[in-house]
Amino acid sequence: MSCFAATPPSRKLRSEAKASEAGVMEPRVSVATPDDLADRARRERYLAILSPGERLRLARLLSKPKQELFLLAHGLLRTELSQCADVDPAAWQFGSGAHGRPEIAAPESSLRFNLSHTEGLAACAVTDGRDVGIDVEDITREHSRGLAERVFSPREQKSLRDLQAGEQARGFFELWTLKEAYLKARGLGLTVPLRGFSFYRDAAGEWRIEFDASGDGARCEDDPRRWTFRSWRVGARHQAALALPVD
Repeated sequence: MSCFAATPPSRKLRSEAKASEAGVMEPRVSVATPDDLADRARRERYLAILSPGERLRLARLLSKPKQELFLLAHGLLRTELSQCADVDPAAWQFGSGAHGRPEIAAPESSLRFNLSHTEGLAACAVTDGRDVGIDVEDITREHSRGLAERVFSPREQKSLRDLQAGEQARGFFELWTLKEAYLKARGLGLTVPLRGFSFYRDAAGEWRIEFDASGDGARCEDDPRRWTFRSWRVGARHQAALALPVD
């Protein structure tokens, strides 16, 4: 299992640097693989801290890999939340926001979190009082050009076409995880049109977001200046992205 601040000290996010200066908790990002459950003590600890509802959901999963990933993700989340607050990992209770985003229901807490998992990897991000979105994807899975045309803006589609053939899969998952992380941070689900906003790199190589004011982007109702992003590889198989508001 790996746990780290959202960026290495040499390359802090704008929001993270601001939080540090104000004495606010920096985003806590953790990733884990199913191999971590080979540790019998960790497996038993994760099973013990699941809620009755989570245990029921776990038992209903039909495949062993899906059970392992569920246990890993939810055990990781409870453990990481308790690293940020004096609460027993088993005591956290969760509910859903208006558009289905998981949130802490009890005990009362200013912590916010986001959870993502894909084949072979689970990840969670925890912040104090700020929205956050994280997404991880297995970049070895197939993706279609048709999907890119449906979910990426014209600017993003062009950026993919401009890449060499061997780089297009990487580019696809960079954009996909960034878009997913942003949507999860907003907590509005697919009420935000996917083609209405674009990700691009600025002159310094940092990821930025822009909205198409003349089309679907007008429905996003957001200010691109209030967001900061990070995109990175997790090993050779996975791509991750983090979205944070610059509050």
